[in-house]
Parts: sequence; C-alpha cells; structure tokens
Amino acid sequence: MSTESEELPRILIERFKRLNRVIHLNFARNLFPGHRPGELFVMGKLRRAADRGSGGRRVSDIAQALGVTASSVTQIVTGLEERGLVRRGMDPEDRRAVLVSLTEAGEEAMRNAAIPFEAKFGELVSRLGEDRARELAALLAEVDAFFTEAEESRPGRAGDDSCGH
Repeated sequence: MSTESEELPRILIERFKRLNRVIHLNFARNLFPGHRPGELFVMGKLRRAADRGSGGRRVSDIAQALGVTASSVTQIVTGLEERGLVRRGMDPEDRRAVLVSLTEAGEEAMRNAAIPFEAKFGELVSRLGEDRARELAALLAEVDAFFTEAEESRPGRAGDDSCGH
C-alpha cells in the first residue's frame, strides 16, 4: 500500500529530472546555438573558475566535477579550442600540468548567452510573483545544501563543486 508521502520522493525525482532536461538540454541549446550540452558544462566550469580568479582548470578536475572521463573532456576542450573559445596553458604551480581557460571570445560567448538566460528567469519571477520567487529561491538553497552536504559526507569526496553548473 503506497501513501502520498511515500510517492512524494518519486514525484520530486521526476520534477527535478524534467527541470534538468528542460533547462540544460532544451533551453540551453536555444541560448547557445551550435554548442552541445557537454561544451556548455565545460565552459560553465571555466567561467566559474575565472569568476573565482583562477587561471583555469585542469582537464582532470573538470572531468571529476562533471562525472565524466578525462578523455571526454579532452575531446570537448579540443573542439572548443579549435573554435577559439578556450585555450590551454601551463599551470604556474605545476609545470607538468595544463590548465584550460576561456579565451576572450569564450568569455564574450558566455556573457552574451547570460542575457537571454537571465531575461527568461526574469519572466519566471514575473509569473510567480516576487514572494513566491523568493520562496522558491530559499527552497532551492535548502535543496542545494542538502545534496552538497550529502555529497561531501561521502567517503573520498570533499569540496567538489560538481553540482555547480
């Protein structure tokens, strides 16, 4: 016998799956025409690294954060590099390591894409109203904290920003 409270976790899973698919796969494709989802995730990681003042990210770090293989990220980086959106450079702290960072063209592409993305979320605020939008933001912050804490408490995992895209 299934109660409504037992069904609620499955309902939440389905809502999050659908939301992820709509935002990341469909909506993002419209904002970043010509880019595959993997490219968007890599560029997003590099954008956040630049925002934190980092000189870039290692391919292995990007791969770990995205939960994919380093060879997958290398292929993506190579394609982005060929289009002039990212560059590879030596890590000043470890001369054997290579850092990947956005080029000015990559930065500009991310800035340009942020405009319609933010506008769409502005429309969401208008649809929900400010009070409900603030409530949603607070609930999402709690969800983020819950899953971040759960991930950080897993053995062998600490401080990874894999959910921050």
